[in-house]
Amino acid sequence: MANSAKQKSMALFMQELDEADVRHAVVWGRAVSDQNASTTLDNVAELIAQHPDLFSGFGGIRIPDKENVSFAVHEVDNALVKLKLKGITLEPGFAMTETNGADDPNLYPVYERCQELGGILALTISVRAGTDLSFSNPEAIDRIAARFPRLKIVIGHSCWPWVAQAC
Repeated sequence: MANSAKQKSMALFMQELDEADVRHAVVWGRAVSDQNASTTLDNVAELIAQHPDLFSGFGGIRIPDKENVSFAVHEVDNALVKLKLKGITLEPGFAMTETNGADDPNLYPVYERCQELGGILALTISVRAGTDLSFSNPEAIDRIAARFPRLKIVIGHSCWPWVAQAC
């Protein structure tokens, strides 16, 4: 773990980026049931505004239950239109959310709005993101890409342990 993370020091993090000759990085926002493990859209946007040449941002969108899909779509608008972030992040299956995985049709309105706005969809997909191994299978990503052909998709953790299949 980097010293900046151990010390929870943004100044030290900025120094580490400079020493590593990092010229641009993506801030990957997170919205999960544990508020202590989450970032708000405004948190991400504030950091981007402070360092616009160094960072681009993706806003974390909480996985909606069936009754809150319209709120999640509204959050996509907040992230991409109001706050001018480059994309959104979702963690389908994380902490056993109420989805059937990344290709759950309940998430399609979120994907559709992201595609309409030209945003990037970033998904956290790996073996520990769901109730069983099927949540990490890259076939779900293939189905999303087929249904939303103009949607730019990034996969965090490479669908581990299905990395070769994801490639």
